[in-house]
Amino acid sequence: MGEKTYLRNDFPNSTELYNINSRIKDWDYSEINGVGFYQKYTGHYGHIEIKISKSKDLHSHQLINNLNENQLPTIYLNEVINCLNFLISYISGIKGERINFKFEIIDGSFHITESKRTDFQVATFYSIIDCFDKSIRQISAKDLEMINNCKELNKK
Repeated sequence: MGEKTYLRNDFPNSTELYNINSRIKDWDYSEINGVGFYQKYTGHYGHIEIKISKSKDLHSHQLINNLNENQLPTIYLNEVINCLNFLISYISGIKGERINFKFEIIDGSFHITESKRTDFQVATFYSIIDCFDKSIRQISAKDLEMINNCKELNKK
């Protein structure tokens, strides 16, 4: 009898990508961008904006991070990277082909006491969804105010 190993779903919010499967399948690899914002009343907070396009480098994927450590600490950046690595495989599976992507982190913010690593995982999935369908998750004026407040606090 074989040994039983329990596996886990490292990306529980990936199920939300189902809503954009047909848009991914029809995507012509033109440049797209999206904003992801996640906040819960229990104190979670994550905000990230990414741009996705086909890489001109035929041999590898690229990530360009335009933010410094005060805007997006490494602990949160690593979660974004993990999600983007997942997305590479996800898109390849849907489209049935391998393609190299260029990802660019355009903007982001965190809350000094409320942000957690998983908040950036959720925010990254929301930004991916926003890349393909702007109508699914819209950022409110109140959300924008929170984002701007966090950016100001992180400048200090």
